Amino acid sequence: MKAHDDKTLKCLYLLLSTLIVGDIIATPLVLAQVTSDGTLPTQIIPNNNQLVIIGGVQAGNNLFHSFSEFSVPANQEAFFNNSLTAQNIISRVTGNSVSNIQGLIRANGLANLILINPNGIIFGPNAQINIGGSFLASTADSLKFADGSQFSVTNTQNTPLLTMSVPVGLQFGGNPGSIVNNATNLQLNINSTFALVGGNISFSGATLQVKEGRVELGSVGPNSQVQVTFINPGFVLAYSGVNNFRDISLSGETRIAGNNSVIQLQGNKITLNQADIISTTEGERAAGDLIVNGLESVEIIGSRTSSFVSSLSAEVDSDATGEGGNIIVNTPKLILRDGAVISAGSGGEGAGGTVEINASDSIELIGTGFSTPSLLATNTVSSGNGGEVLVNTQRLSLQDGGQIEAFSLGTGRGGTVRINAAESIAVSGSGIVQNRQLRVPSRITAESGFQDRQLTGVAPGGSLSIKTGQLTVINGGIISASSLGQGNAGNVDIQAGSIFLNNKGIITASSEGTGNAGNLNIEAEQLTLNDLSEVSVTSTGFGQGGNLLIKAPLISLDNNSQLTATSQPITNTRLADLKINPNLVSTNQWSGNAGSLSLETKQLSLNNNSQVTVSSFGLGNGGNINIWADNILLDNNSELTAETASGEGGNIAIMAKQFLILRHHSQISTTAGTQGGGGNGGNIDIMAQFIVAVPNENSDIVANAFAGNGGNIRITAAGVFGIAERRQLTPLSDITASSQFGQVGTIGINRPDVDPQRSLAKLPTTLVDPKNLVTQTCSPGGTFTKGEFTITGRGGLPPNPNEFIPNSPGLTELGYPNRSIPQVEPKEGQPLAPHSMPQSRQPSATQADAIVEAQGWIVDANGKVVLTAQLPSVTPHSHGFMAPTCYDWSTSSLSLDTLPNHAPNRGSLVH
Repeated sequence: MKAHDDKTLKCLYLLLSTLIVGDIIATPLVLAQVTSDGTLPTQIIPNNNQLVIIGGVQAGNNLFHSFSEFSVPANQEAFFNNSLTAQNIISRVTGNSVSNIQGLIRANGLANLILINPNGIIFGPNAQINIGGSFLASTADSLKFADGSQFSVTNTQNTPLLTMSVPVGLQFGGNPGSIVNNATNLQLNINSTFALVGGNISFSGATLQVKEGRVELGSVGPNSQVQVTFINPGFVLAYSGVNNFRDISLSGETRIAGNNSVIQLQGNKITLNQADIISTTEGERAAGDLIVNGLESVEIIGSRTSSFVSSLSAEVDSDATGEGGNIIVNTPKLILRDGAVISAGSGGEGAGGTVEINASDSIELIGTGFSTPSLLATNTVSSGNGGEVLVNTQRLSLQDGGQIEAFSLGTGRGGTVRINAAESIAVSGSGIVQNRQLRVPSRITAESGFQDRQLTGVAPGGSLSIKTGQLTVINGGIISASSLGQGNAGNVDIQAGSIFLNNKGIITASSEGTGNAGNLNIEAEQLTLNDLSEVSVTSTGFGQGGNLLIKAPLISLDNNSQLTATSQPITNTRLADLKINPNLVSTNQWSGNAGSLSLETKQLSLNNNSQVTVSSFGLGNGGNINIWADNILLDNNSELTAETASGEGGNIAIMAKQFLILRHHSQISTTAGTQGGGGNGGNIDIMAQFIVAVPNENSDIVANAFAGNGGNIRITAAGVFGIAERRQLTPLSDITASSQFGQVGTIGINRPDVDPQRSLAKLPTTLVDPKNLVTQTCSPGGTFTKGEFTITGRGGLPPNPNEFIPNSPGLTELGYPNRSIPQVEPKEGQPLAPHSMPQSRQPSATQADAIVEAQGWIVDANGKVVLTAQLPSVTPHSHGFMAPTCYDWSTSSLSLDTLPNHAPNRGSLVH
């Protein structure tokens, strides 16, 4: 029995010994995670799952510790048991191991904690920081102080030089270590800064939250120096001493949240892949800014499968009165893809912040479809005003659902959108949705909208301003300022070198509620619309239509494209499309007037069913079309139209310095009462050098009305060719003004007086043989009471006797060979009166053997007019010819008929 007991006791002893030894052996394994390097009197005391850190050196408010390694295992705690007088706990790791934080780091009071380890730092999934102040973890080699001293991991012999001054900078070595954060619940106390500064920085599945403080992430290259400025509370980092940066990567549904806090990221390539950074405004305090600086690029990538939205966002909470923070991105290249978002919004009384993108090279927004647009936006859904979207870049591209928006869904004013892209902007809407090629609307918009199936936006929508070298809107892309509620839409202002719209590209200012549409102003060197594209101002509802003004030397529309200003009622079908109950909206009265449309150009070309039109299809009046151009061409069923359903028709005014050409069934028309309603037809006023049409191509100029009076057509042109005034339309090219039941309009075609210095009469270039112009000679000795005298001239008379001949000299008399003609001087009061005539040239009544046509005439001494076969050389008082006239031979006197009305002078012929 005793032997048995001894054996039992022996076993128990061995078991107990094993446990004790095992515990002793295990303890150094735990303690080895946090060990002092001996350069400072730092001590680590194990206490259950705690590693209590005491000792060190305190100089003023700074407490210094030095470790050979510093890692905290899972379910363990590293506790800095500092005095409350220490404001900064400064720790370094001088060994070669990475700091692996899997557990908790804690300190007393409100002290800040700074940890530097150039080998690298890892925060595991369960890592936590529980300190009263701010936290800075860095892979720098040393910490610099204001007095010039350093606390270095490589030079550990300067213990006596530990300083009381504040840290001012981080000095990095030749190969800064990386920092990895996988912690799912990192957070600091209020008014604190959380900062990670090292080589490459990566977050995966991490969550970091700061309230009324700061988040600083900085990724720098070798031999960099980062400035540290202590503020109350926390500190701010600056990078003016950094020549190169490393990369920052956030992924795996990482979230960084700052409530009323500043968040700053600084690196080379900054990537968010299924990650978001949120700055939230709570209460009365304004939120800080969210700043992302990527020296090479910033890329935010969403997901085609996950509901998690990758984003940078600054939001004002619903019960907050403070203003939202701004989002500022500075980088050469910004890419948002697969549903990524950058947005600033307000859900409370505070105004939303600004989204400012400065990309020196390019910006790309690439969506994946209707549900996952990649987006730059500001918004307000309450009483706070929306912020501004400000974009500065060389090239901006929106594809497959890429969007830039500023919208208001509440009582706050919508934000504005301002884009400056020096080289180009491309908005393309094609994409793939559910394995099918569908048109996905990429767009740039500023709007006041609706929510919860009711028209709710009561404040004005924001405006939209674009400046670029080349603007391209294709494949259903949209640029618009719109109102979907009670608020008025904002204006759209575009300045570009060239603008190209193709395949249903749209630029518009519109209203679909009770608000008025905004104005649309475009200035460009060239505006081209193809394939069902549109530039428009529209009101679909109760609001007034906006005005459209385009200034471009070249405007070209082709293949069913249009420039339009319209007002029309909203239909029940459209209400259903908007998911609005038709019972909430009365559609029996629509009185919105259409806006006006003005074009200033050198060349206006409309081809293949294209239109420039103003129209009102409710009770409102039509707008006006005003066009100033050098040349205008309408071809192949193209139209300039002003149309109303029952209101007063709009007017069309055209000033063409040179040509207005209508071809192949094209039309200029004003129409009132298209649905059998009243309203007078609009007027058409055209001033052009020439108006040209082909008679059998059925191109028309029409002013019509149904019940009201027909409009008037007034045309002023030097020439109108191929188109004629008619009482009604025919298969030919017509000019008509009519009304089915009202008074017919008037048509006036005015050809201006001929400018005597720019005569339209073409003078012949060859001499006229008078023998070919004489149809019958006079019989010798014939008797008649009245004759006719025809001047054939010397090639200077017009073919049309009504044309005016400019006061220019005629052809010089060629004379007769071998004949001597005496010089004579005309007597005063007589056109041609020689002092004497050679006897051989005296007329003889008996000389009838040689009859020739008269070549001239003289007035003899008795006042008789004498016809002569030869014209003596004289010096006339006038060197020009007047229009031909008739003479009364019975009284031997000369009378002048009335000159044509367009002649510049009237009166008697007096010399």
